[in-house]
Amino acid sequence: MLLFLNKTKRMFGRLLKSTIFTAKRNYIAMNTVEKVSELKLISNRYRGLLRAGRGVLSNEEQKLLRQALNSTIKFYEGKTLPSGDPHVFLYIDVARICVESIGLGGSTLAAVILQDSIVNKHLSLIEIQKTYGTMVGQIVDGLTKVSAIEPKDPKEQGENLRKLILTLAQDARVILIKLAER
Repeated sequence: MLLFLNKTKRMFGRLLKSTIFTAKRNYIAMNTVEKVSELKLISNRYRGLLRAGRGVLSNEEQKLLRQALNSTIKFYEGKTLPSGDPHVFLYIDVARICVESIGLGGSTLAAVILQDSIVNKHLSLIEIQKTYGTMVGQIVDGLTKVSAIEPKDPKEQGENLRKLILTLAQDARVILIKLAER
């Protein structure tokens, strides 16, 4: 009887290990299919952005934009919006509005795509300036400052208005981007 129990235990153990291995392999395969599908959706959105900026973006600006998008895709991998779309869609859509409706250029669009990278601690301002240029860094910094303004607090409204005016004086594109987000 003890021999029978030991054999059963070993068979069950092998079966369990085999099932777990198969489940892991299927999960990895499914996860890979989902990632490829997500990247295709992002790629299609990005192509739409490039089509919208056809007359505005130079080849160098397109490279800068692609580099910013690749970084942002890496930062927000697997994160989704409440609608279920990849989180990167938000930045691509705002950038498209900026180029179609306002006519903003490549460095501004790269800043739009990177705008939350400082707040979420993916990159520092210095890293952004080194990698993407001073202009992109200044715009991202302005977007970070404007995003930090809390409009509901009546005690700080004067200070918030001052920050907003200073940001507007430094670079009006920041305010235009925030309008495009809304």
